[in-house]
Amino acid sequence: MKDGTSDPYILSTPKPLLKIREMPIIEKIVKMLHQSGIDIGIVINPADEKLYREVLKEYNITYCYQMEPRGTAHALFAAKEFVREDLFLVYMGDDISDYNFGALLETEVPLIMGFEVEQVKDYGAIELDGKGYAERVLEKEKAGPGIANSVIYILPREFFRVYSKIPPNTSNGEYYLTEAVNLLYSEGHPLFCKKLEYWKGINRLSDLEHENTFRKVDLRLRTAKMNDLDNLVSLLSQLSKGSS
Repeated sequence: MKDGTSDPYILSTPKPLLKIREMPIIEKIVKMLHQSGIDIGIVINPADEKLYREVLKEYNITYCYQMEPRGTAHALFAAKEFVREDLFLVYMGDDISDYNFGALLETEVPLIMGFEVEQVKDYGAIELDGKGYAERVLEKEKAGPGIANSVIYILPREFFRVYSKIPPNTSNGEYYLTEAVNLLYSEGHPLFCKKLEYWKGINRLSDLEHENTFRKVDLRLRTAKMNDLDNLVSLLSQLSKGSS
């Protein structure tokens, strides 16, 4: 995100607090969750707590703390005391989606949300078994078209049991949620895959700029009606005058 920019706003702001259309990314997420009646806990670096509390002061939030950056699974484990339900929602604080969380929470089985992309290597891939369950989730290892891992999960509390079995990443020693999903599958707690109509991981400055200018879900198509013809003729007439 910070590569290739000297913008002090970008350089000094935690990514979830960057704004898309005048609202911080994480506030958009928290607002959706709040409207769905969900109890909200977020995991943060304690050094940034003051910034998050200021932005999210209107919402009832439980703050959990990841004391050192040791991966996504490590961050989620920091919220162990907050999670009391057998199934719970996990959502990244720097992604954009159009999913109806109220409907998502009606599920009675663990879920992983995927999104069809042309280049799955940019995100990480979900590989399904013959029944539609996530048999394996890869961390940016596979190239080509496929189902991207949105890192939107409905996880079982079994996650906290298998956490101690997650192997650290060989390159950086971090503990990833993808490995937890793989372990859950092997131990009989598979995540069924459902697909999103729109999702965007905000990983680069260009992703942020794209979301601030155009998003395909902003388009609402409908069948044309006869009274649309008058408006079209009027618009074409104005354009013709402007070009003459």
